Amino acid sequence: MIYTNCDYPLYLLSSSPRRSELLKSLGINFEVIKPFGEEITFKFKSPRYYAEKKALNKLLTTLEKLSLKNGAFISADTIVVRKKKIYEKPGDEKEAISILKALEGKWHTVFTAYCIAVPSKNIQIVKSVRTQVKFKRMKMQEIENYVKTGEPLDKAGAYAVQGHGLFMIEKIEGSYTNVVGLPLVEVITDLLKLNIIKPK
Repeated sequence: MIYTNCDYPLYLLSSSPRRSELLKSLGINFEVIKPFGEEITFKFKSPRYYAEKKALNKLLTTLEKLSLKNGAFISADTIVVRKKKIYEKPGDEKEAISILKALEGKWHTVFTAYCIAVPSKNIQIVKSVRTQVKFKRMKMQEIENYVKTGEPLDKAGAYAVQGHGLFMIEKIEGSYTNVVGLPLVEVITDLLKLNIIKPK
């Protein structure tokens, strides 16, 4: 128990159990709200902008649809990028295999964008964090065996760094928690600055 909440009830607008686990590990109290606005199509200038726009759309759409005004709210979105191609959650096992084949033996970038809002004070921040990840070279049997675990099917880039997918990771440059789905250092820093949480 490292932190405690201040005066604001805190809500995590995310369906990701990984993000919930990261916040819970620090003693922070919050409620989870399944977000709206996860599916969005738009033109974008860069992968970073794309991730930020998606996180912001989740936040704004959910606040509007549920008429949420009281409290502090966090939304986030994670994408995997290689050579400007964005890899999100695979639609099926075939697509998961295709993604992992494209990434194996190479470096790729993970962007997690997050938004924090306190509507009653007109506070809204949008930020993103970048991490570089390198996969080891893999045999097709390794990839197929991993996909059969079912783990890749709800993960950006078709892998979970905190799960079975760890066997693929050769190097990480940057935030590990960013690859999991929520850059804890940056998010906690902002929550402290906004007096949403404080050291216990």
